[in-house]
Amino acid sequence: MDELATSVVLQHGLIGDMRFFSPVRANYFFAWSEKSASLVDSEKAINAGTYKFSKLSNKRRDNNVETFADTKRVLLILSSSKTAQQIVQRLEPILTLQERYKFTLLIKMHPGSLFSMDELHNAVASSKIELYKEEKIETLDFDFAFIEQSTAALDV
Repeated sequence: MDELATSVVLQHGLIGDMRFFSPVRANYFFAWSEKSASLVDSEKAINAGTYKFSKLSNKRRDNNVETFADTKRVLLILSSSKTAQQIVQRLEPILTLQERYKFTLLIKMHPGSLFSMDELHNAVASSKIELYKEEKIETLDFDFAFIEQSTAALDV
């Protein structure tokens, strides 16, 4: 008689709607954290951590944490099509941080976004901002990133 293979599901996104995380049909669910494991509420859920945060966790353990004040280039990834005014409103908290910490802000729009880059450029002309749309994220030089909607860009 053949033995069945052990199956594992890796958490691949933030846990929002529990209908997509339960019941766990695999043998194990490897969660990003103890909190995620408890949200899944299954004896199959194991706190396995995630590579997305392991570098930062190691720095904390080594007492060698880079501070936000050391950040020189911050990337903001926007994926929705908004008006320039809506984007400027969304930027206000980040522009406040930029003024305080003196970093260069890079804004990367989704290539399929339908708003005018010229309109955005005019709206943020007074700030030190680099605008990108067609470039691939992995070609941009940045130290820290804010993501508007999706955790998918964390994989970069």
